Amino acid sequence: MSEKVEWDEVSRDRGMPESLIRKLKDKVNWEKISEFQELSEKFILEFKDKVNWEKILEFQTLTEKLILMHDHKVFWPAISRYQKLSDKFIFENVGKLDMDLVSEYQDKMNINTIEKLETSVNWNKIYSHQKNLTSEFVMKHVEKITDCKVMRNLKLSDEEFIKVYRQLKLCRDTHKIAVIYVAIGQEDKNSILSNLGASLEFEEFVAGLGWEVELENHPGFLGGLQRNKSTGDTAPYYATPFTEVIFHVSTRMSTIFEADTIHKKVCHLGNDEVHIVWCEHTRDYRKEIIATEFCDVLIVIYPLGGRMYRIHISRKLGIPFFGPLFNGAIVGHKVLPGLVRATAINANRAKRSLISLYMNYFEERHKSLETIVQNHKDQTTFEQFAASVYSPAPSKTYAASRSSGPPSRADSSCSKGIPNLAAALLDAHSKGSAYSPSMRSRTVSQSTAEDVSPHSSPQVSLRDRPLSSSQSQT
Repeated sequence: MSEKVEWDEVSRDRGMPESLIRKLKDKVNWEKISEFQELSEKFILEFKDKVNWEKILEFQTLTEKLILMHDHKVFWPAISRYQKLSDKFIFENVGKLDMDLVSEYQDKMNINTIEKLETSVNWNKIYSHQKNLTSEFVMKHVEKITDCKVMRNLKLSDEEFIKVYRQLKLCRDTHKIAVIYVAIGQEDKNSILSNLGASLEFEEFVAGLGWEVELENHPGFLGGLQRNKSTGDTAPYYATPFTEVIFHVSTRMSTIFEADTIHKKVCHLGNDEVHIVWCEHTRDYRKEIIATEFCDVLIVIYPLGGRMYRIHISRKLGIPFFGPLFNGAIVGHKVLPGLVRATAINANRAKRSLISLYMNYFEERHKSLETIVQNHKDQTTFEQFAASVYSPAPSKTYAASRSSGPPSRADSSCSKGIPNLAAALLDAHSKGSAYSPSMRSRTVSQSTAEDVSPHSSPQVSLRDRPLSSSQSQT
């Protein structure tokens, strides 16, 4: 044991020459060698069966030619994150790379390449991490943002903000939830994740979780799924004005690269905090079958026959109670999808409540509104605002008739360029409007004086008498 520890320390000692490593090839720890030693590509090729490729991809700089030579050994998520890739390499291997990681860590992509890959990249991460974005590019594709935090951090002028403010309505609670199908007799990871089809009961259950959306052109939350069909064509999706949920269904996530199917499924399913397992096997499902540091909550559904189902719920220590389902509940098939979906969403929220500095979606929305007020506030007084609402967007005829007399308070506010809120809501030039120029030709003070003066002329008929401000508004 001491000898092993000693060789581990030797392997960690930086600066070992490759000639010495060759002599000690049967004694050194190759995982440590791959991580701590600076290795040439010639040396890596010489010992390609001994080096740890995950560590090589993370800590060594490889040429794109070497990566393609050992396509069967490399891990594409690690390449996407740690290796510096050219735009050409990204474009040619878009189906193999993890485009979420590419969008985040390959931060010097050309904007033309990004536009060519617009259906594959993660636009929230593009806007958050790319360094070569121009203002024209930002405004051209800003509608692709689905995360209000990204929108909030954009530096926009007032004119640009007016064009894109609708995106801030997207401050919704987002959840990604794994749904795994276990057939009769399946007790290992490979057989479970190799399922490309399932029973009719399972398909009915999945159909009740949400509606099926095509990932290629889905405008909402994707939860890490790719638009290039490398993680399947469709997925169940559910949304309300306050919540978005995407379900990572194991039977939907077939990939176009069969050798990479299981690995990609584990990457997506294993990273979800809530797992829903439909188990038709005669033995109970074990959490260790798909080992992951996540899966904080496990909801297992066992068919009992007669369209009834038993629910088993397990959660990690410290996670608060959630519902509506509970461990041991018996549920009918009609209410099963809705209750399981609500339980999974609440479980995800319960887990997130333990995260330090975590903000709920309504807190995010409030912060976005505060950002709007801070960055795009119009410096005006309440009196000016009220005047602009009372007299929105006067017509040219009215402006000409007013030019001969002294300007009123409302006129002065408009002349200063105060934006009229009501101008966006009312058409000042429409016929029959209560705010026609003829009815506004008198000032409010004149109209009020004629209405209340005891010495007003009795010859003035009601038809000729100007309306008061309250009457004209009515």
